[in-house]
Amino acid sequence: MTILVPSFDDAIVVREADAEVLGLAQLSTRLLADSDATGGALSIMRTTMREGVEGARPHTHSQSAELFYILDGQVHLLAGDQVLTASTGDLVIVPPNMAHAFATPAAHSADFLIVQAPGLARFGYFRLVERLNRGEATLEELLASQDLYDNHFLESPVWRAARGESPERVEQSWRSSEQQGVMKEGASKSLAGTWNISIATPVGTQSFVLELTEREGVVEGIAKGNAETTPLITPILDGNRLTWKLSITKPVRLTLTFDVTIHGDTLTGTAKAGLLLTSKVMGARA
Repeated sequence: MTILVPSFDDAIVVREADAEVLGLAQLSTRLLADSDATGGALSIMRTTMREGVEGARPHTHSQSAELFYILDGQVHLLAGDQVLTASTGDLVIVPPNMAHAFATPAAHSADFLIVQAPGLARFGYFRLVERLNRGEATLEELLASQDLYDNHFLESPVWRAARGESPERVEQSWRSSEQQGVMKEGASKSLAGTWNISIATPVGTQSFVLELTEREGVVEGIAKGNAETTPLITPILDGNRLTWKLSITKPVRLTLTFDVTIHGDTLTGTAKAGLLLTSKVMGARA
């Protein structure tokens, strides 16, 4: 058994005013002390999140455990195959190689400490995410850094279900509508109109508005995000299946390929960027 003996010479003091802060008011992270400062013992961060915010998508670390201490508020935490609710004063520690993620409930904000032990050089990862959100890095760079920062993304049906992203739950909703005669009526609706779309990406849920027009089976449309408006590339409608491509530059430069199925006023499917991970897409008619 190998025991890590930290090696650093002086007491570590990080003043509130001196901490590096990344992110925005909705989700911000204070970088307190990385492994190089603690002799490899710890990496310590403090995260604040507003209500209903997706924090970290499901991932694992093979070289360290991760501790979450809730200073204030409430957090939903994935720990393996369970989703926990942690409130003020609660402590949750996730062992190495266990899938974990975190988000705030719709009605609660949160302020919590994150400690990794043994420490990893993690601050570079958070700075990379910051650059990605500013459009200065790409999702390819983030995914290519998984081994470097020991941050490995994965799929978690348990987390998707807890966050309302489960395809099974959507299917159950459609079946319920069908039993009430609503789905049959919706099937005859044109897809034209405005749709609210969300994509579950490795760095959080991204949302945009999709505006579609249809005439004699020919579909055209635009996607409106917070930062840009982009036309749909080669949209093709085949029954109730719609495919298209979308080139974006913000928050990252990517060409996404969408493949969704429309059921009345609801749609679900996938978005994929080249050889990268496939992300779940869900939408509802506005």
